[in-house]
Amino acid sequence: MKGYCMVDQHAGVMEVYNRMRDEGVEPDLVTYNTLIFGLSKAGMVDQAKKFLGVMAGTGVFPDTVSYTSLMNGCRKGTRRGRSRCWGRWRPWGAPRTSAPTTLC
Repeated sequence: MKGYCMVDQHAGVMEVYNRMRDEGVEPDLVTYNTLIFGLSKAGMVDQAKKFLGVMAGTGVFPDTVSYTSLMNGCRKGTRRGRSRCWGRWRPWGAPRTSAPTTLC
C-alpha cells in the first residue's frame, strides 16, 4: 500500500485493501492510516473520511496519524472544500495519542 501511496496510485491502494478483505486479512491501524494517507494525498478526502467509520466499526480507532493525514489532505483543497473538511472531525473520539505527528 505504501508503495502505491508514494507514486500517487490511489486505485492501487484500494485494490490492496479490497484484496486483503477478500482473503480474510483484517486491516489494522497501520493499514487504515496508510489507506487514509494515500486517499487524502490524492485529494480524495471525503472517501478517506469514510474509513474513520469503517475503522471504528471494526474496533480500530483513529489516532493522531489518521487525523493528521486528513488535515493535510484538506489543506490542499479549495477554500470551499477546506471549510467542509473542518466540519465534524472527531465523531469516533479523540486521537489516542497526544504526540504531534506529521506525514510528509
